[in-house]
Amino acid sequence: MAEIKKWQTGEFINNRYEIISFLGKGGMGKTYLALDKETGKRVALKLLTFSDIDDWKVLELFEREIKTLAAIDHPLIPDYLDNFRIDDGNELYFVLVQEYIEGKTLLNLVKTGKRFTNSEVEEIFKSLLETVSYIHELHPPVIHRDINPKNIILADNGKVFLVDFGAVADPVKSNNASTIVGTIGYMPQEQLYGKIKPASDMYALAATMIFLLTGKEPSEFDLKNMRLDYHAEVDISGKIKTILDRMLDPDYKTRLSDAKKALDFLEGRENFQEAGSLQDSPDTEHVMINQTSEGYKEISFKKKKAIYFFLIFFAIAWNSILIGFITNFGEMEEIPVFIYLFMTPFFGAGIFMIGMILYGFFGNVTLLLTGDELRYKNTIFGFTFKSSSVSYHDIKGTKIIEERGSKGHVSYILKVFGSGQTIKIGQFQGLDRNDLDYLKDLIEKEVFC
Repeated sequence: MAEIKKWQTGEFINNRYEIISFLGKGGMGKTYLALDKETGKRVALKLLTFSDIDDWKVLELFEREIKTLAAIDHPLIPDYLDNFRIDDGNELYFVLVQEYIEGKTLLNLVKTGKRFTNSEVEEIFKSLLETVSYIHELHPPVIHRDINPKNIILADNGKVFLVDFGAVADPVKSNNASTIVGTIGYMPQEQLYGKIKPASDMYALAATMIFLLTGKEPSEFDLKNMRLDYHAEVDISGKIKTILDRMLDPDYKTRLSDAKKALDFLEGRENFQEAGSLQDSPDTEHVMINQTSEGYKEISFKKKKAIYFFLIFFAIAWNSILIGFITNFGEMEEIPVFIYLFMTPFFGAGIFMIGMILYGFFGNVTLLLTGDELRYKNTIFGFTFKSSSVSYHDIKGTKIIEERGSKGHVSYILKVFGSGQTIKIGQFQGLDRNDLDYLKDLIEKEVFC
């Protein structure tokens, strides 16, 4: 890769930004401190030079970073301000302009002798959990992929900023990422195989906290049962240790992936008796999540049986009328064929209602998220009578459909669109909009992150 010349102090870029100093060089270009002559504020210019690109993925990541930052609005993520290209006849430059944060990275602070107290680490931890919760709850979620001490700035005013979104995952292709990005020691094992999840950021954040507590890189620790063996080198509260241990779980399927839940626990809004209680749980009483022995998420539904009690009475009345009708015809010596033909759909409806009642009280619906495939299954008395599945790679999107009955009754169905089929969730379950909103969010985080 050819070395590109640095912009010089005092040089004007795009007739607006005056170079103050060179800040450093990263994996994707150089960063400068500049003065915006229009606003009078200092800004950070991230520069990518065309001749410095030896892989088109670098340009793809740079453009993705611009798109991501332009859509983010958070007080602890530097503001996106501008982007442009410059062609001076000899070279083509791609430039990203961001808010400049006065401060130092956590890496720089520790390497120059700073030792954080437990209370300082806890406050930094809480601040970053709030920021990570924000980016993970966006639609689609934003996965940073490179959380580490170098990409976290402790500002001079004491605030903690998450920076450098140059490795952010593609929300569509993140389950099959072809480019491995991140920092050794802070990347969980699934990231090395191109499988990116919100849980991947959580692992990196926990590893960063271990660095702050000990001053040692995660790669310097021995492993015990595939986990960082750090306990002997820290003296921290059981609450923080519980969270860190759950976030450092080597298996992303059982790792704590919900930053908001971790923050609620640290701030006392959730009271968990043990680490195992920190499983992701829904905010609805009709959706239940369990972990299978293989580590899959198994989702079952608690049906609203009041619907089926009403159906029992209606079915009894319907079928009683039919039986009475047939009884009257039974006195005839020969029943005309057209009577049989006429009554067939009515008998069919009666049998269907009986089947619905049996299904309502003895049937089950389960949704299984395996990490690679979504499986949807209907069973009754232990027998499967309907099942369908679609791989994560083939899922194109999800949508909640509102259906209105003839008497104004509203029901909802969640549709999962695959390349060759559509799976409908919620039919005959009596699930409300809140239930399906939760399921939609859960599936999107699992599939697209």
